[in-house]
Amino acid sequence: MEAKIFLEKIKKEFPKLKYKKYTLLEHGWDHFAMALDNKTIFRTPKKAADNLENQLYNETRLLDYLKNKVTVRIPEYTYISKDKSFAGYKMLDGKELKPAQFKRLSAVDKEKIAKQLASFITSLHAIPGPILRIFKVQPTNVKKNYNALVRNARKLVFPKLKKNEIKAVEIFFDELKIVLKQEYSNTLIHTDLKWEHLL
Repeated sequence: MEAKIFLEKIKKEFPKLKYKKYTLLEHGWDHFAMALDNKTIFRTPKKAADNLENQLYNETRLLDYLKNKVTVRIPEYTYISKDKSFAGYKMLDGKELKPAQFKRLSAVDKEKIAKQLASFITSLHAIPGPILRIFKVQPTNVKKNYNALVRNARKLVFPKLKKNEIKAVEIFFDELKIVLKQEYSNTLIHTDLKWEHLL
């Protein structure tokens, strides 16, 4: 998406919103993001498909529900376009927790961060199943993901490993396959939890 087209859509939908500079962020998997004055973030799906737009809208509703149920700050969408094709929120304070920064932290600070992260994940996992249906959270295809993990590991990782390391990974895959065959109730998980999303 061209930055000017996205900006025109934002300006048309939210004419009172003022800014001096903007940055189009294209590195997301499925959404473009526009940062206005490094204060407001707008997101829109990369592909014009009803299901992605609906997913974005459902995400805005889910985050609104979660904001008082999780122990960390999460985006609060305050701008939602009439057609629900894009939405925006005030940028959260803080800087990305880059691996090099994390390594320099004291053991006490690392433990504090780990406890905050564990508390957040526990809060997500405690969300009742019916809520997932209300906000139309799509269940993950565990078998498909497992098969892709094994296939990619064998193709991309195994050529770089020693025989004993490959054997250890294969044992893990066998154990994981057994665990995945068990019955579990659906729960909410964060599928993109990496340092870029930790402030």
